Amino acid sequence: MSGARVASVAPITGAGVGTLINTGDHVDVIATFGNQSFLPNLPANATQVPNEPTADQINANTTKVLLQNLLVVGTLVPQAVTTATGAEVTSGSAPSLSGREQLVLIAVTPQEAELIAFANVEGSITLTLRSPLDYVDATGVPVVPPSVKTTGITLKTLLDDWGVLVPTLQTSAGT
Repeated sequence: MSGARVASVAPITGAGVGTLINTGDHVDVIATFGNQSFLPNLPANATQVPNEPTADQINANTTKVLLQNLLVVGTLVPQAVTTATGAEVTSGSAPSLSGREQLVLIAVTPQEAELIAFANVEGSITLTLRSPLDYVDATGVPVVPPSVKTTGITLKTLLDDWGVLVPTLQTSAGT
């Protein structure tokens, strides 16, 4: 791709395909943004509007496929730290299949690089690994798969469109 850049992505460990991504694979970039990204900062002296939820009562998380069909041009996994006996030492701070985080290098346009940079700062990124079969037709001829338009997901969408149930509090029989 002419004019391509390479962006590095450290996907959420334990939430995606982990260290299964290899050079030459294709991935989609999914970003999740949380409450602080969308809710206005209210002044300390702001008064609560009756019957309106407060900022801590709103779930403003949103998830969206930002980019599709990106070529992986490299991956980096930190070398394992071992003890004198050869046992691998893990940080324990974040779950992953290998106990180490992977950095994925993907070919992007400058606009795509901006999207990834913003998502890294304001949210979190998950990568989904594309099937190699997406890139060949039935006869084995290479093809570029079409992008799929997605709606994105919010808690309201999960409740309204996907039938996710709202948790209810269990009360004891005597109360």
